Amino acid sequence: MPRRDLNQMFAPATAAAEKSEEIASLKAEIEALKTQNGQGDFQEIPVNEITSLRLPEGMGQPRKYFDPVKLEQLKDSIEKHGVLEPILVRPTSDGKYETVSGERRWRCCKEIGKPTILASIKPLNNTDALEVALIATIHSEGVSTIEETDSVLSLMKLYLNIRGDQRDKKIKTLLESAKNFQQTGYGDIDQETVDLVEATLGSFGFKLGSFVSNRLPLLDMAEPILEAVRTGDLSPTNALLINRIPEEYHQDLIQVGAGATKKELRQRISEIKNSSGSVNNSGIIEPSLRDRVHEQYRVVRQKATWQKIHGNPKLKKKMERVDTLLKEILLDLG
Repeated sequence: MPRRDLNQMFAPATAAAEKSEEIASLKAEIEALKTQNGQGDFQEIPVNEITSLRLPEGMGQPRKYFDPVKLEQLKDSIEKHGVLEPILVRPTSDGKYETVSGERRWRCCKEIGKPTILASIKPLNNTDALEVALIATIHSEGVSTIEETDSVLSLMKLYLNIRGDQRDKKIKTLLESAKNFQQTGYGDIDQETVDLVEATLGSFGFKLGSFVSNRLPLLDMAEPILEAVRTGDLSPTNALLINRIPEEYHQDLIQVGAGATKKELRQRISEIKNSSGSVNNSGIIEPSLRDRVHEQYRVVRQKATWQKIHGNPKLKKKMERVDTLLKEILLDLG
């Protein structure tokens, strides 16, 4: 058996270790912004010259949902004490700046009419800007479970150069393959990729097996609900509540849930349960008997043409029995 070069043998582990060190370094830089309190190489820049991060392929600022209550609290704090933690922005070709870290603080300053905000300006390319923004999001306090999961997956898509329309599906498949490889030693994936995935997850306190088992299912919610969360129209908590309800109620509940408290949404769901049916052991609404009969009757009327009924003796007899039964029900109802 030919001997392998030592550098070749340890290359995957080295690459994973380097990625962990890079993430740790970026996390430290982001944390430094929180502790310097304006002491350092910062500038006051006009709030109206800042915009959200703009990136190709539909990517942008990872932080989409901002709790309205916490935003109000932050506004009050900024009005009383100013911005205590500088934001991180990058200059753009059109003379403006894009937020990389500190989206909430910038939005609050914009809403209360503050003219300028303290910022650190760094010339970051698209890849570096996205990497820093994702790490800042994962590292943020109060970030939702879905946003955190989305950001971790986006970071791995960035590191593994997964692009295109099917990138969400590809990264899920890759993680499942990595978990299988980790457990069995077999699979359509190489050790270097598994090492990189484990190193990235480990940098944020996740283990591959539990991440695949507990986090990936969160992204299996109905697409309209998940999209509403990602665009910031729906809180993750409300999204999980809506996802338990049958699909025909999703659109209405998404509109109700946008800006509603958890209590208000629960009230609306309760109204639907009371008017539309009962709830089974899994918490899913089951249509009422009246609704089920009405739906079946509607379908029969659509499909039961004269040719089908009279051309099929068995079907004709069944329809006659149904006709008789309906007459008996009408008599019972008075």
